[in-house]
Amino acid sequence: MITVYIFYGSLLGMFGMLSVKVYELKRRRRSLVYRIFAQFDEATHGMLAKVMGTLRSKIREFEELIKIDFKKHLYQSVVTSLAHLRESYDKMRQSARGVQKFKENPKVSAFLRDIEEAKREIIEKNGEGKIEEVFIQSTDLEK
Repeated sequence: MITVYIFYGSLLGMFGMLSVKVYELKRRRRSLVYRIFAQFDEATHGMLAKVMGTLRSKIREFEELIKIDFKKHLYQSVVTSLAHLRESYDKMRQSARGVQKFKENPKVSAFLRDIEEAKREIIEKNGEGKIEEVFIQSTDLEK
């Protein structure tokens, strides 16, 4: 129902503007309404120019932000996330190998502790290596 009233109001306004324009064309003189609104033209154009200038400067700032700062922030976030993933991976790798269990649990059997100590000794002597390789080499020497 309210749409009908809005439509009738728009129709009345349109006929009003048309009648004022017909009146101006017949008398060949601007109407009072036109002269009143014409006083605000310069101020309106000035405000519009100021708004457009501000909009253009903000668009330039936004483009600069995208071109320069976004790349810096993206690089920083990638570096921090990779560091976090590296830490998580190192922790997970230690626990997957069982090293964490030997360090945390003193109730581990003596056999497993002896294997861990033997492995450390082999690594200290040879740098890297497996216990099985040293065992095979020592049995070959005995023959």
